[in-house]
Amino acid sequence: MDIARIKYFSVVAETGSVRKAAELMQLSPPAVSRAIKQLEEELGLELFVPSGRGIAITDQGRLLQQRAGRLLSEFEAFVSESRRARHQGASDLLRIGTFEIFSTHVMGWCIEHNLADRPVLLREVGPAELEDALLKREIDIGITSIPVPNEALDFLKVATQDLAIYGKASVFNDLAFADLPFCVPISPVSGAALPVQGLDGWPSNGPRRHVRYQFAMLETGLNVASRGQAVLFCPPFVVERYNELVRERFQLERLPYPKGMKPVKLAIYLVKRRSTLLTRDVRLLKQAIRQCCGAIPGR
Repeated sequence: MDIARIKYFSVVAETGSVRKAAELMQLSPPAVSRAIKQLEEELGLELFVPSGRGIAITDQGRLLQQRAGRLLSEFEAFVSESRRARHQGASDLLRIGTFEIFSTHVMGWCIEHNLADRPVLLREVGPAELEDALLKREIDIGITSIPVPNEALDFLKVATQDLAIYGKASVFNDLAFADLPFCVPISPVSGAALPVQGLDGWPSNGPRRHVRYQFAMLETGLNVASRGQAVLFCPPFVVERYNELVRERFQLERLPYPKGMKPVKLAIYLVKRRSTLLTRDVRLLKQAIRQCCGAIPGR
């Protein structure tokens, strides 16, 4: 069935006249009449009947008119979205969802080095919320280190780093691990595939640590740690980006793991809908994150 015939029928039904409809669509009346006749034959329905010098829509035609409006709207939206995806360029908004560890400490770097010409909308979402936002098409792509599996999503591993303990070496180097005052995120993690205690990635089977401070924002933890009041567990790229922006006396240093504890790896994933193709944006973001984390040259 030709969607154009549905369009012609809809315009005739709205105007109540083949001639008026033809004028609006810049077609000849005979062409419009033929299209309506073909549509009636395809459907096996009588859509219009003669009425005086004009035509009148039938009850079956009225029902089709109501449905035709929705069908045409959906078709036009589909065509518009398809064209936008095919010709995606610098004028299109890239909607990214992630949480603070990446939004604060990766995205600025990525925009500066790889996405400077792209309009970006960044949504702060936690694990599980990120996957839900993708499924609802509220974002185009997600960045996470705590994947929450879903059969409708693809998780593309981008980079891996060893998590480390950071603080002021001058304050904590001689302190036993059990006495280190950790600051940790408040936000719980549920539904994740990884055996972690929270957003900072401390392993569930790891040594028990002394938690002195709990915070909602990583920036708070970094600020407390930079003043020699606590230590925190995070990936190296966070501290590298943080140290770039603060004076030397506030910069953080890596502290040793407790004896017997194996290195904990942080994997970074780009998350997309399985139905979404690997676009230029995905490739650019993948490259930017890898460079930011030192996985490939280019910094």
